[in-house]
Amino acid sequence: MALMGGFVFPEEARALYNCFTCPLNTNKGGGDDEVVGEIASLIGALFDAEASTTMMRRAEIAHRHADYDTLKATVLKQDARLNTVEWKSAKTASLLHSGMESGVVRTSQEKSEAIVPGRCHGILYGYKPTLCWTVLILAVSVGLNVHYSYQGSLGFGQLDGRTAVEASPILPGPGSLLAYRAVALLLTCVPLAGAVAFYRQKRKEEGEELFMGGFEVLLIFCTLWTWCWKAMYFFLATGLSIMYVAFGWVPPACVAGGLWIIFDIAFGTAWLVFWAVWLFLLPFAWYAGHQWVVDELLTPLPFYFHNANVLLMLTELVFSRWTVNLEHCVFPVYFCLAYLYWNWWLYSKIGVWIYFFLDYDRPSSVPVCLTLVAITVASFEFGAWLANLLK
Repeated sequence: MALMGGFVFPEEARALYNCFTCPLNTNKGGGDDEVVGEIASLIGALFDAEASTTMMRRAEIAHRHADYDTLKATVLKQDARLNTVEWKSAKTASLLHSGMESGVVRTSQEKSEAIVPGRCHGILYGYKPTLCWTVLILAVSVGLNVHYSYQGSLGFGQLDGRTAVEASPILPGPGSLLAYRAVALLLTCVPLAGAVAFYRQKRKEEGEELFMGGFEVLLIFCTLWTWCWKAMYFFLATGLSIMYVAFGWVPPACVAGGLWIIFDIAFGTAWLVFWAVWLFLLPFAWYAGHQWVVDELLTPLPFYFHNANVLLMLTELVFSRWTVNLEHCVFPVYFCLAYLYWNWWLYSKIGVWIYFFLDYDRPSSVPVCLTLVAITVASFEFGAWLANLLK
């Protein structure tokens, strides 16, 4: 390259410049024709160089465009992958049998629809106000529990160990109660095993890791929490009935009292799940136009989980010697609060509410929680009335 007059000239341009600025070399054989030919060749070389430079620049621009397109495709692919991961995180809340509980799960699209805080947010509802409400409910429940205990109205002091294993007058004897409890144990455990197996299969088909072998699905939904609790009750009750029928062993009062508490929790939460579905999930899904949610909640297995629990516990109440004391309503309240706090922790991990009505950022969160507590208490009153009527 040569610098002339402040401009950078390629070698071909420099030679052309010399041809016009220097005297013609007439001593050469060709004379002017030779000079003209030299000038023409230099002009051709100059244009070739310019064309080569242009092609190089175009190639460089095309290469940059190709790099941009590749980068754009990579970003779009990464964004699609992140959206897929987010969707799968949201669907963690919908893990059960083709979305068995998907009616209570907010998808990633619904998650993106932020709730606009109202004027009372942070005062009447929100995380801190709702936490205060739940702590107040817990404190009242504990206070009532202590009061009933000192008053002696819980009934544990007068409890006979045979109450846990003797049948009501409706049945011929404790053997019949044992038979029912064994059947109820199967009717409780088999659907749970099916839910775990179905979940495991679906996760493997999607290539997802199972950190608990599929049993983690039992930790997500309140419905399955209550069914696991019922399975524990019927397992223990069946075992005590076997010991009593086969060996005449009468459980001590403390064991019978513990089983009574487990029964109270199973009975109260069965009604809680039943009414939550029929009073909240189905009506709200229908009102919002989510017909697919209504259809899924009414499919056989979800329908069984949300309704058979009441039948199993009512039958146990009628066939056994158990009674339902209104003072025992504090025990299922403890269970419900435990799941509520667990649900909050789960939300902090996956960013999705399993049940929309437990979202503390909704204005309806506190009234709904109070309503569910009232339903639990009312269920005990109804259970006591029904047991006395049938017995």
